[in-house]
Amino acid sequence: MYIPTFILGAEDHDVEEINHIHLFNKKIVWETNQTGSCGRFNLDGLEEVIEQLKETLGGSANAESILNRVQNAYSGYRTYGQATRIFIHDLFNEYGLVILDMDDSKLKNEFKSVIQDEILNETALQNIINTQEEISNLGYKPATFVRPINFFYLGNGYRERIEREAENFRLQQSGQLFTPEEMSAEIDSAPENFSPNVNVRPVYQEFTLPNVAYIGGGGELAYWLERKIILLH
Repeated sequence: MYIPTFILGAEDHDVEEINHIHLFNKKIVWETNQTGSCGRFNLDGLEEVIEQLKETLGGSANAESILNRVQNAYSGYRTYGQATRIFIHDLFNEYGLVILDMDDSKLKNEFKSVIQDEILNETALQNIINTQEEISNLGYKPATFVRPINFFYLGNGYRERIEREAENFRLQQSGQLFTPEEMSAEIDSAPENFSPNVNVRPVYQEFTLPNVAYIGGGGELAYWLERKIILLH
């Protein structure tokens, strides 16, 4: 039995990946100054996008059906992540699609032992470097830049990189400091405040939903191959 599953990467902060569509040779952009995790954005400004959709799609029955679906999902006081879940479910509910939002406190709570190990012990760094060297020796370029700590700290309107500063940990932009004891306690009590970067995201996904096989494009396969040793552990 196969259950189709859609992984929603709602905690990513790359707004330029989700703020526009190209439709009939027209680019429609969601103008927003919000920062941080895109899935936590409010829907302010999307009403203008819907108005542009109306003008672009026209007045056919199909156009009206599409607009109704968009309006039903992307309205009210929902977050962008919640609205996207509703929209995808509306499109694919007859197929029994399961939608998994990776920015979920229950999933992060299950993953917190890995978060602890990565942030406090910098586990991924040397493993990925070793694998990248093997890949380079075969004539391929590394797909990502690995950092000593491969997690962000999430807050209201921000997603900040965590960096080591002497024996402590510092948030890159705000400068907020955590001692090792404070960081460990924060991970234990609020794992939802931690977001993996591209180097650890495959580990989080595989931890949550272990795969028999993975099929993807060249870039995705490169990410996963560089994390092979970590995934095997």
